[in-house]
Order: sequence, then structure tokens, then C-alpha cells
Amino acid sequence: MLQPTELPQETPVSSKRAKWKRLESIADVRLALATVIKRVYDGKLSTDRGAVCIQGLRVLGKTLHDSELEARVALMEEKLRGTEQ
Repeated sequence: MLQPTELPQETPVSSKRAKWKRLESIADVRLALATVIKRVYDGKLSTDRGAVCIQGLRVLGKTLHDSELEARVALMEEKLRGTEQ
């Protein structure tokens, strides 16, 4: 597992119109957050742009988390319906 001090290969050199891998899991969002924080800390990304990125990643992470919970609850409800019959 990559750590925040190690940037993934797909990390863009330029922060303008960068192509990232898909952020489909909480782990992907966590790594992206760590990358943004490291770039701000290293002075490679402005604090304003970093704050916007972090806010967006936080919202995305929360959405992914909520979607995962909804899917788990739906599965549990389906299993309960199956045991009632």
C-alpha cells in the first residue's frame, strides 16, 4: 500500500487539467488526499487550489462511503425478507 510520502505513477506533474486514475474507492480518495496535502506542503500546489481539491475529495469520499452503506443496508434488508418467507 502506498503511503502519503510516495506519489503514485499516475500523479500528474502539472496540476492543471491533470488526468488521474478513477477515484472509485475510499482508498483511492485517501491516496489522492494525501497527494494533495503533500504537494501543498512541498509548495508544488497553492494552498487555495489545495483547499478546493481537499474539499472536493472530502465530499467524494463521503459520497462513496454513504453509497457503500446504502448497498450494505439494501443487502441486509433483502436477506431479512428472505428469512421472513
